[in-house]
Amino acid sequence: MIPYIVFSFLFLTWGCSSTSRLILSGNYDQAIARSINKLQKNRANEKQIKYLKEAFDKVQERDLDRIEFLKKEGLAGNSVEVFHIYEYIKDRQEKIKPLLPLYIDGKEVPFRLINVDDELIRWKKEAAGFLYESALRQLKNGDKYEARTAFEKFAEVKRIFPGYRDVEKYMNEARNKGMNYVLYLVTNRSANLVPAEFVEELYTLDYARINRAWFTILPEIEKHNVEPDHEVAVIIDIVDVGPEQVKEKEWIEKKETEDGFTYAKDERGNYLSDSLGNKIKVPIYKEIQCKVIEAYQFKAATFKGKIELRDLRSNQLLDSQPLNVNFVFEHLSYRAEGNIEALSDESRKKLVNRPLPFPSDFQMVMDAALEVKPVIYNYFRRKAPLLER
Repeated sequence: MIPYIVFSFLFLTWGCSSTSRLILSGNYDQAIARSINKLQKNRANEKQIKYLKEAFDKVQERDLDRIEFLKKEGLAGNSVEVFHIYEYIKDRQEKIKPLLPLYIDGKEVPFRLINVDDELIRWKKEAAGFLYESALRQLKNGDKYEARTAFEKFAEVKRIFPGYRDVEKYMNEARNKGMNYVLYLVTNRSANLVPAEFVEELYTLDYARINRAWFTILPEIEKHNVEPDHEVAVIIDIVDVGPEQVKEKEWIEKKETEDGFTYAKDERGNYLSDSLGNKIKVPIYKEIQCKVIEAYQFKAATFKGKIELRDLRSNQLLDSQPLNVNFVFEHLSYRAEGNIEALSDESRKKLVNRPLPFPSDFQMVMDAALEVKPVIYNYFRRKAPLLER
């Protein structure tokens, strides 16, 4: 019991001291969040009220001092930071308001809440204007990567000031200019005859699942009017289907079963009787047996090739990965020859497994294609940083 009490004490102490450490390290908003969480469960927790008050006063003072400095500095770009700080102040106060009033020793703890609505409106316009003009310059004069930065700025303008001066139009323009386009194609180099459906299946990817913020897949089978930046090629070297194979093994199970009876006799040949005078019966046993044949069906399709990633702007091969996939059909079936009464319960249950028809070579190839597709998805996921460059 003592270790448990000690552990509980240490846990509670750590919980409070961690809030104190957050304040000492200047992580005021984290300290506020922790105190709010605890006070929502118990508004009478005076230690957390003290922590909340201390963290709130310090972060409020820090933010207001920063705003004052930025305003005095007078740089155009400061408007964005000023607006964001006012957002933080309003958001922080809105989180604390539902808890108020809070009391320590029966006295209300004062929280200096300030109305920042007018400042938010003013600096929202200033921030939106600065971001908008800065993004326009980057979009018109910059390259693809500048266009991506411009897009982020336009997105921030839209967030703080929806409908601001054709921002949607310029967001689309920036996205298009900053986008990488990746040509995806499947190339068949196999000496064997590969069904057209196999190649088509490798094109039926969920492209929305693959696309990222700054690259879009262009399947070769689709027409497009843009110049691709990269190429991802799935190259088929071998598609082969092996022969149908059946391997059998067998075993015999035996059991003794009762097969009638005879009467017991003594050494002189006289019948033996029980206490009631009835002749004593002796069961006769015979051995029965049954053969179990296990058939293992096997057929395999093999896909061998590679995935290549090329930068079409420089015609540089960036990556090449082997692609080896095996699709296997296998099935166990059982049949019995003889008296099935000789079989164990386990063996009898196996008899429900009957032989299955082998899939055709075409079906094996198509099933192999389904096994290849997850490998392709995983490749796009791992190479996403390269594709966005």
